[in-house]
Amino acid sequence: MADSTRPELPGVLARMWGREPAPRRGPKPSLDLARITKAATEIADAAGLAAVSMNNIASRLGVAPMSLYRYVGSKDELLLAMLDAAAGEPPSPDGLSRREYLARWARANVDLFVARP
Repeated sequence: MADSTRPELPGVLARMWGREPAPRRGPKPSLDLARITKAATEIADAAGLAAVSMNNIASRLGVAPMSLYRYVGSKDELLLAMLDAAAGEPPSPDGLSRREYLARWARANVDLFVARP
């Protein structure tokens, strides 16, 4: 039974975290969110974040721009997916206090943003 007080995840988060049910009918999709995110990140790494557009991503993947909207509803959702993919998993707590752990995680995020502006 679903908890009616629990808010529903936005579509892009459900797809990123594997919480969206897979379609059972029809042909297997040629794209997925991970492939789109990877292409967008490659474009951003090569030409900057301003170069990330649905047209550029679609060109890189060899698909029509509108086909991307099945997986990503907007550029903001795409940027969220890119950030989630770049951030990776949080560091291991390794028995640290809450304060030490949060400081480690904050440093890891700063290092990420410095390495990939």
